[in-house]
Amino acid sequence: MFDKSLKYGVFGFNEAKDLQNDSVGCYVFLITDGYAEMLVNGNKKILKANTLAVLFYNDHWNWVYNSKHFSARYVKLTYAEVEDAIYRITSPTFWDIVLFHSIFYPDSAAVKLLNSWFDSLEWISAQADNRDKIELLKSSIYTLFLALNIEFEKLSVDKNYTKRNQSWILGIRFLNLLNEYKDTDRSVQFYASKMNITTTYLNKVTHKVLRASPKELIDKQIISDIKHYLLFSNLTLKEISDILNFEDVSYLSRFFKKHTDLTTKEFKNS
Repeated sequence: MFDKSLKYGVFGFNEAKDLQNDSVGCYVFLITDGYAEMLVNGNKKILKANTLAVLFYNDHWNWVYNSKHFSARYVKLTYAEVEDAIYRITSPTFWDIVLFHSIFYPDSAAVKLLNSWFDSLEWISAQADNRDKIELLKSSIYTLFLALNIEFEKLSVDKNYTKRNQSWILGIRFLNLLNEYKDTDRSVQFYASKMNITTTYLNKVTHKVLRASPKELIDKQIISDIKHYLLFSNLTLKEISDILNFEDVSYLSRFFKKHTDLTTKEFKNS
């Protein structure tokens, strides 16, 4: 029996039936041999060697058929692991393609890079649990999404798809606006006005497609930015406070402590 608790690995013909949609954050599959058919959001998809599948938590999918010699590499990511990348990738083209299509046919050079990515992720996942592992994992996921964004113009994309509903479109629009204005305005009303919808409707949208309220998403984005500056820059707290438009350092410190249960110093030294 295939161990569904594993977060990464290789599976074959006999195990495919045991690896089904379970509403996690994201599955990434790279077909290494054979042939398969998958039903994704009601549409049959053909998967052959070197096909890439990127399936998010709201996709409904299952394996319909796998050839005898079928095998694939996979990684299973929680929503907490992919959410940082979701917030940071702001290209509408990326989300239009990855959310509308799910199945891609990369060229040989891209397949080589994808295999290297799987190798690096397996190495990261095998390390002891600590903050560095979590940050490496998030960085690796972001790198994959960023590379996909660069490569999408070269990929052959299946044009037969079922368009996502309006909630997904609005959810991605909110994330794009958040990335653009997060340093200057963090009020939910501001973003609802930009989108010409009410704050109540925006709250329903983000809960449906992003599993959090607009305020929670705004706060998470700011915390992510603070962590990034603390880990990867030599900026002082005053400089970080100025960049992120906090009133003063003490306000930033209280905000960070409230959302992480750590002081900025404790986070840097942990």
